[in-house]
Amino acid sequence: MAAFREEIPDGAALDWDYMCDRVAAEEPWWEPGTRNGYHLMSFGWVAGELVRRASGKSLGTFFREEVAGPADADFWIGLPSEEHHRVSPLQQFRPAPNEEFSSFTRAFISQPDGLQARAWRNRGGAKGDSPSVWSAELGGGGGIANARGLARIYRAPSLGNFVAEKQQERMCSVSVATEKDAMLLLPTRFSEGFMLRMSNRVSAHTDDDSVNIREGAFGHVGAGGSIGFADPRHGMSMGYVMNQMGKSVLLDERGEGLVEAAYQCADRNS
Repeated sequence: MAAFREEIPDGAALDWDYMCDRVAAEEPWWEPGTRNGYHLMSFGWVAGELVRRASGKSLGTFFREEVAGPADADFWIGLPSEEHHRVSPLQQFRPAPNEEFSSFTRAFISQPDGLQARAWRNRGGAKGDSPSVWSAELGGGGGIANARGLARIYRAPSLGNFVAEKQQERMCSVSVATEKDAMLLLPTRFSEGFMLRMSNRVSAHTDDDSVNIREGAFGHVGAGGSIGFADPRHGMSMGYVMNQMGKSVLLDERGEGLVEAAYQCADRNS
């Protein structure tokens, strides 16, 4: 359920029960089990409602009490109003003349009723520069953090003492791999809940974005080019955030360069 076909009213993203009902009522975009497509926003309501039903807590409360709090991480899903003054405004990506776009962006522009455009545009007013959205507990795109907070979230998994060994293995192992993700339109590799290494730039897909973490590492990129990940083999975690949005679906040259530099430092110290 990667996108909504029918229009979501502006502001409805802040109505948790309404959005969960819309997710439940939406027909799949393809026969289950035949394709895989990244869920930009809808995954947040699915995961958050599962958390609520299992724990009795909202997603933001559960995340704060069970993950961010114990990690002493400055990371929020549902930012308190007294913290709003700390948010750095997003600077939208502005293409240069003759800019080459990703396959996702080309589909987004050329197919206004397609999956990509529906997923990005039809999200009930969930805009990243809105204080009301900052305070909403939106699991799909609603996390707010600085780089240190993001790295701290991944610190315990990087040291192997966050979950049981078998669960950690599942976090590092491929659960789904595609030659062409139905949403992102490039090759992808996911474990259960995380992105894995995606070396598309050095494959036949030379124009595709990549995630240049190493094998055995797991994490996730964010819109515009941010990333957080854990690498248990190197005992390291890393966070990178920015407010200038990039053009890439995954990492652009800024994030890739910093990830590579971090690994070079880790290699020298190993």
